Amino acid sequence: ANKSNQKCICQACMNAVGREFALKDDNLKITNTKCYCANHLRDYEKDEDKNDSTSRIISSNSLASSNTLKKQTTLSKYVGRSLTASEISKFECLVLRATVSAGFAFWWIENPEELIGVVFITSSGETLIWEAEDISIERQRQEEVINRIYAPFNQAKELDIRVNCLVTDSARFYAAARYFLRHEICDKVFIPCFAHQVNCCVRDIFKESTVFKNTSKCALHIVSFFYYSVYFMAKLYNEQISVLKKYINFITPSITRWNSHFECFDSVLKNKHLLKTLVTKDDVASDNDLKLSTEIKIAINHDSF
Repeated sequence: ANKSNQKCICQACMNAVGREFALKDDNLKITNTKCYCANHLRDYEKDEDKNDSTSRIISSNSLASSNTLKKQTTLSKYVGRSLTASEISKFECLVLRATVSAGFAFWWIENPEELIGVVFITSSGETLIWEAEDISIERQRQEEVINRIYAPFNQAKELDIRVNCLVTDSARFYAAARYFLRHEICDKVFIPCFAHQVNCCVRDIFKESTVFKNTSKCALHIVSFFYYSVYFMAKLYNEQISVLKKYINFITPSITRWNSHFECFDSVLKNKHLLKTLVTKDDVASDNDLKLSTEIKIAINHDSF
């Protein structure tokens, strides 16, 4: 078939299996030409006649076969004991966190919707549901998502609530909004939803910590400086070969990987002593040599490093 032809899905097939399943199943997609559509409709009519002839046989035998079906058991038999009141509260909190972090709608199967919701998680671990809004019929674009993110920020600011971290969905338009807001709002951390459960284990990232901010700022400054400076990166490579007998590259953070900042800071720590040696040698070097900037020296000699 001509590759320029667009694919389409029969409306009857979509109604039969559901829109989401039809969009994912390539077997239901046909080439959008008159010939292919006519053949598909002809086959569909044959299937309808065949189903009508067999439906009477199935309905007549349903009563006899129903007695042989096994009853579906519940999960309660696998539970050793019933949950206490405190355990139920804890379980509901964990389910809510998993729901938010995985991006599930709160009406999972009966009425699937695309919801945009705001849930606050305090520094003590308490979960507060702020609001939820159905946006299934709306077209999502980066500008609209950014405006929706700014709205709860402004509301929280009016109520004197400090927001340290924002967890959003991993969809494309949310990723673009996070990339934009990282440069606009520097005092907040923006991470995708699948990073939420991991970062819940590291509570400090959701708390206002001056030490954490200063340390991460110094680490990112070091990585950025050596990434763009071939001269000093070559000097660091020489130190690595002389001491470690191997190369250790700096890892730049990525917006698509939840652990990229950890790997970035870990790569800086592995070069900690070599960086300090580089600063010492730079201080005694001749004036004709290229010198490290004062800012990068302060970052390397920082107390938290």
